Amino acid sequence: MTISDGARRQVGMALSVLTGLQIAASLGMQGYVIAKMGAGAGTDALYAGSVLSQLISGLTIENVAVVLIPMLAASTLAQQRADAWLLCGLGMAGFTAVAVTLALTAPFLTRVLVPGFSSEAQTLTAAVTRVHLLGLGGAAGTVVLSAVYQVRGRFLWPPVATLLAALASWVFVAATLERGGVIAAAWGQVLGFTLPVLLLLPGIGWPEPANWRPQIVGEIGRRLRPLMLARAYFSLSAPFDRFLVSFLPAGSLVLFELVSRVFLAIQRVLTQGVVVPLLPRLARLAHAGEWPAFRAETRSQAAWIFALGVVAVIGLEACALGVMAWLGTAQGAVVGRLTSGDARQIAWLSALMAGILPTQVVISVLSGAYYAQGDTKSASQIAAAAFTVGMTLKALGFWFWGIEGLAVGVTAWSTVHCAALAVRLSQDMARLAREGALSAAA
Repeated sequence: MTISDGARRQVGMALSVLTGLQIAASLGMQGYVIAKMGAGAGTDALYAGSVLSQLISGLTIENVAVVLIPMLAASTLAQQRADAWLLCGLGMAGFTAVAVTLALTAPFLTRVLVPGFSSEAQTLTAAVTRVHLLGLGGAAGTVVLSAVYQVRGRFLWPPVATLLAALASWVFVAATLERGGVIAAAWGQVLGFTLPVLLLLPGIGWPEPANWRPQIVGEIGRRLRPLMLARAYFSLSAPFDRFLVSFLPAGSLVLFELVSRVFLAIQRVLTQGVVVPLLPRLARLAHAGEWPAFRAETRSQAAWIFALGVVAVIGLEACALGVMAWLGTAQGAVVGRLTSGDARQIAWLSALMAGILPTQVVISVLSGAYYAQGDTKSASQIAAAAFTVGMTLKALGFWFWGIEGLAVGVTAWSTVHCAALAVRLSQDMARLAREGALSAAA
């Protein structure tokens, strides 16, 4: 299903608003937990306990949509319906089995990931890890169903379902936090991952047995392989950061994670409004071999989202400077159990890490241009090479300037990745346009 440019812009704005609301609800819940419990060993365990599920999700689940959308772009509705039920069922069952298996190794993995934690904090982190892993099945089902909705041009219901799930999760956490502590907060996040499946599945429709095609699983696996190999390498960033920060005073990890997630949230708001409607269109242009239009669309959307990222950075820098000026005279607690020192640290980290916004959103568009062609190898190779440089920059930054240097290293890494990807894609697009012109002339 294709939509006009005007309608696509309206859909993009609605997606950004819905994503912003959904993320605000999620971050609000996290801020509620931190304000209630304070920045300390318990909240450090909550964030550290999510690292294993985040690694697995980043390695596999988050890549499914960019692989599945180009494959389904030319399929019939009946075929999409059958594929959705098959992949959703297999994904939820498979990742639930993975979660149960990995739960047995949680104590050992916790000692490896956060060796600087006390024994009590490590025990709590292992318990939180087991709960977080149970959300993988729901996350897998949600990604598959959302991809099918996007191919059909029904972009709005998946983020609405995610927003409703986030609100339900917040209500659950508010009702159970006093009794259950961080374990209750972890269960709330599992609810947020799983509930969208129940909301999205009825809109897919019942499958017809004649349309089952189990071979799609093998094709998805083949296309996922380059992404998984690259992600298996550069997804080490999260545990690497946690490993370094675990040697700093208690509370440092949760503050660094909070700032990182705020930036990720803003990035998602921007990319959802541009990349989600763009990817199905690019997939159809690539399938038709319309490379000049493909190239022009990619460039215009990359320029547009870069401008949005720059505006967001200016706003964030102004806010960070304003907060630091206000905190120059503040003493004691400022929000709940958060102290003025904690808030000052958050403001500094926000200012130093702000450069990832315009670069990461452009990376999303440029990588999507490769994925729309069914090429999962090129973008993965560039990301892996940039990660090698970035790990070195982050380690050097941490060695010389501590957590502030780590934040600067994150910005430098993202900038290197964006520049390398832009140069490579420009060369490839010029080659495809020349080949398409020669083919048309012949």
